Amino acid sequence: MTAVLLSTLTLVVGAVVSGVLTYLGTRSKMVVDYDADLRSRRVTAYADLWARLEPLAKYAAESSFSETEAKNLATSLRVWYFQKGGLFLSQDTRADYFALQNLLMLLGGGWGWSTSERAQLTPAAREHVRTYGSRLRSSLTRDVGTRSRPRVRGDAEPVDRALAGVYERDDGQRLKLDFAPRILGGTRRISLTALGTDPRPVKVQDWSPAQLTIRAVLTDPAGRRRDRVLLIEAGQLVEGPSPDEHAPARAALWKRV
Repeated sequence: MTAVLLSTLTLVVGAVVSGVLTYLGTRSKMVVDYDADLRSRRVTAYADLWARLEPLAKYAAESSFSETEAKNLATSLRVWYFQKGGLFLSQDTRADYFALQNLLMLLGGGWGWSTSERAQLTPAAREHVRTYGSRLRSSLTRDVGTRSRPRVRGDAEPVDRALAGVYERDDGQRLKLDFAPRILGGTRRISLTALGTDPRPVKVQDWSPAQLTIRAVLTDPAGRRRDRVLLIEAGQLVEGPSPDEHAPARAALWKRV
């Protein structure tokens, strides 16, 4: 009886283990197949979006970017979103897409132009728009892994500590940007300090290591305290409006000194 029981128990355990292994193997294959199919669809859809972002190129850029061109770009991006690839955007890439669209909407409202004819953006506003386009393109490459290995969920976004330093705005104000060491593989914390006769910490509302974007309370050239967005670029901080600014202040560039 004991031998029969042991034999039966062995068969049951073996069947359960086999079933679990089969389930896990099937599930793993389904996940891999789904990811491969999603990546293939994204590559096709993202290639089209990439081409539409050409007006925001950094190198060999068009000499002007008028209100008409801004509206045409916003319309082109909207058409792509609803007819081509909006369904495939990851959460981070979707955020970058709408950040650019929101900025183009501000241009349509009169923000950022150097003349009343809205034929030319100020240099800082043009750089702000270009940077948002660059951020969106970078997110596209992360989604499909064309410039590096695809990121595994849970990977920490690396931050180059060489971006730390002192930056100066055209009105003479200076900011010191620092990154704290990573702890247990986490993302780097940041600190901002307003320099001058009385250095003081700047209140950081939000920090996105993936997008290298800081939301902080800054003093504008008129002495008013504003919630602003800083985009960290090599050699500069690109300052622009936060989503909560109802009457956005002008864009500004902080050059590294």
